[in-house]
Amino acid sequence: PLCAKVPCYVQKVPVDIGDLVKGPTEDSPGTVLCELVVPELNEELAEKSALIAQADADVLQSEASVRVAEAAVLSANAAVREAEAMISREEARFNRWQSEYQRVAQLAESGAVTKKVADETRAEFDSANAGRKEVAAKVASVMAAGQEAVARLQKAKADAVASKAHKDVAMAAKRRI
Repeated sequence: PLCAKVPCYVQKVPVDIGDLVKGPTEDSPGTVLCELVVPELNEELAEKSALIAQADADVLQSEASVRVAEAAVLSANAAVREAEAMISREEARFNRWQSEYQRVAQLAESGAVTKKVADETRAEFDSANAGRKEVAAKVASVMAAGQEAVARLQKAKADAVASKAHKDVAMAAKRRI
């Protein structure tokens, strides 16, 4: 008596009653007694193959997201360096106008220059001070963007790991079928 593990249809019987048959060995599967077909499993196998193809696409997409996130981190780091350079420039500008204002204010008190020159110098000093504050705010913003880029990179890497795991699950399901 022969029995199948799953309900199926007999597709072909290549042997007949009384034919000589060989059993399986290490080197050979033996004589095929009958071929069975399970249309539902064939469909399920096709579905699992499609899921693997979809998982492959997800893996490629997540790996591309990692590369994009890595580029964003590099860009954010460059923006931080640019902002740090702006700090030096604005600090120098501030110091120059602070010194100039102090000198002109003393000259204005002694009457060597007009009040108008002192007011103009004060305006330049105030502008330099505002520029310094603006750059400090920009640095904080750029650093926050850098942290965000790093977080996006970590998420992209986690997504890549998850998509590879989904592919492994799909492959295991296909092997089971």
